[in-house]
Amino acid sequence: MRHRTHTIEELENAIGREDWMAASDALFRALYAASSAIGLELARAALARSADHFSGELEPDVATLLHDPPAWERARGLAVPDANAETSPAAASFMCGVDALLLAAHYNDRPGVVARALATAIGAAIEAAAVRAWERDDPDALAMWRGLNDAPCGGQDRDEQALRALQTSSTRCPASNPAAQRERRRCWNDVVSEIHKTQLSHEPPVSGRAARVSELHAWRADEYLPAASKS
Repeated sequence: MRHRTHTIEELENAIGREDWMAASDALFRALYAASSAIGLELARAALARSADHFSGELEPDVATLLHDPPAWERARGLAVPDANAETSPAAASFMCGVDALLLAAHYNDRPGVVARALATAIGAAIEAAAVRAWERDDPDALAMWRGLNDAPCGGQDRDEQALRALQTSSTRCPASNPAAQRERRRCWNDVVSEIHKTQLSHEPPVSGRAARVSELHAWRADEYLPAASKS
C-alpha cells in the first residue's frame, strides 16, 4: 500500500513541476496491477469531463460508451463511435482516449496492457481539454494547423504531422500556449482529486516490479500509446 501512496505523491509533485512526462509515468505506476474497476472509472470520468468541451460535436453513442465502458465493450467489442475528428486536433485526442479506454476494458486480464491503456486514456482526455483551450485562445494557430493538416503527407498520420510541423515552425502550439497550460494543469489536478476519492492507495503492492518497469519502458518507447492493436 505504501508503494502506491508514494507513487501518487510523485504524481502530485510532477504536476506541481508541470513535468507532464513524469506525471504520466507516475500515473502508469500507480495504476499498474491495481483494480481495473478503479482504473476504468478514473479514465471514464476523465473522458466524461473532457467531453464537456465538445458539446454538440460528438456522436450520441460516445455518451452511451462513457456511461458504461465495459457494457459497451461486451456488446460492441472495440468498435468506437464515428467522430468528425479530422478538423480538430482536440477531438482527435479525445477519440484516441476513447479508443484506449475500450482497450483497457477488453484486455482486463493483462496488467501491462491495462495500465498503458488507462494512462493513455487519461492523458488523452487531459490533452483534448488542453488543446481545445488552445484552439479557442489562438484561432489563427488552429487555422495554421488546418492548413498543414490538409497538405499531402505521404501516408503519415495527418493530425500528428500537422501538429509537429506547427511546433517546429511556431511557438503558438498547444504545448506552449498559456491557456492550454492552465487547462492541462487543472485537468491533471482533477485526476489526482479523483484518485484520492478511490481506494487506489490501498491496493496491494506490485509483486512483479521488474515486469512493471519493463512495461513502462515499452510504453515510453511506443511514444505513450496503448500496447494492443485491434487485431
